[in-house]
Amino acid sequence: MLLTRAQKQEINQVFELTDTVGAGLLDGEGLYKALRALGLEVPVSEGGINDLLRSVDRQDEGYIDVDDFKKIVSDLMTRKNDEQREDNHDYDQEEEDGDEDEEEFIDDHRRDDAFRVLAAKDGMITLDSLRQASQAQGESWTTRELEEMLNEADRNHDGVVDPAEFERIWKLAGLG
Repeated sequence: MLLTRAQKQEINQVFELTDTVGAGLLDGEGLYKALRALGLEVPVSEGGINDLLRSVDRQDEGYIDVDDFKKIVSDLMTRKNDEQREDNHDYDQEEEDGDEDEEEFIDDHRRDDAFRVLAAKDGMITLDSLRQASQAQGESWTTRELEEMLNEADRNHDGVVDPAEFERIWKLAGLG
């Protein structure tokens, strides 16, 4: 499956956020966490993570780099899409409805993934979590700029952006 530029950017961001050591590598546990952050299921075969490492010839090292990660994500997304296609009904109208549902599912999934990348451990976007995400992307936003972004999204003025507030901004930006 070919990845869009936005998907590649999101994958890079998740990789960087999961690579807590900054070595440009993820071990099996990091791979699992990064895949879950993207909303992807790790195959429940006997090999699980080891099968994924083997798929990019990294079973001996036990670590993957960002290119390996992109290949694994692409393969898992292809499998997921293939499984979803198999579940579609044969009737034309139902397929059209399914396509709309699938697009909505993908949009919701991308929004939820983006939220998870930006959110702190408590599940809310905070000034600190926004700062960490922007630094991981190599952005150099000032504290004031980050505060303005947070304030624009924070409709109830509680100092954090919750999923509903994020969804509103997502839609305003024309992303969903």
